Amino acid sequence: ILVVIEPLLIDEDYYARVEGREIISNLAKFNRRSPSAQLVDTTVELANKVGAAEIISRIVDDLKDEAEQYRKMVMETIEKIMGNLGAADIDHKLEEQLIDGILYAFQEQTTEDSVMLNGFGTVVNALGKRVKPYLPQICGTVLWRLNNKSAKVRQQAADLISRTAVVMKTCQEVGYETHRSKRQLYFIFYYLFKFFYNLEFIHPKNKQNE
Repeated sequence: ILVVIEPLLIDEDYYARVEGREIISNLAKFNRRSPSAQLVDTTVELANKVGAAEIISRIVDDLKDEAEQYRKMVMETIEKIMGNLGAADIDHKLEEQLIDGILYAFQEQTTEDSVMLNGFGTVVNALGKRVKPYLPQICGTVLWRLNNKSAKVRQQAADLISRTAVVMKTCQEVGYETHRSKRQLYFIFYYLFKFFYNLEFIHPKNKQNE
C-alpha cells in the first residue's frame, strides 16, 4: 500500500495527490491504525534525503484539506520534518503558506489533541524571528481560544503560549512593536493570568466542596 500511496501524495499532478488523500481518508475510516504512521515516517525519510522545502512544498496546501484526519497526518509530517531539519531552506512564499496552513488546521480542529498543538509549536519555533510579520494572526488565534467557554480550548491555548513564548519575546526584542501586537500580547497575558488564577484558586475549592 505504501509503495502505491506515497508517490501519489507528493506527485506534481493535482489529481494524483487528490487520489492519494482519498485513499488515506478511506483507510482511516476502516482502521484507526491505518498506514498513516508509516507514511509519515517514510515521507520524513524522503525529506531527510532531498530537503525539507522539497517535500513540505508538495504537502503544505493539504493542511487545508477538508478531511481532519488527513490534515493531522500532514501536520505531523511537517512537524517531524521541521523538527529534524529546521527551516533554513524554506523560502518566503513557502513560509507564508506554512503559517496560513497551520493557523487554518489549528483553528478548524474538532478534537483537542496534541497533534495540531505540537505541529504549530514546532513550526513557529523553527521559523524563529521569521514569524514576526504573522504575530497579529497568531496572537488573534490564541486570544480567541483563551477567551473560549471550553476549559479544554483554554488549556490548549495556554499550552501553545508556553511553546511559542520564547519566539514571541524574541520578535518583540528585534523591534516588532506595533500598537496592535502590543495590545494583543497584553490581552494574552491578562487572560493567561485569569486562566491560571482559576486553576489554582477556583478548582481546589470545587474539589473540597465535592
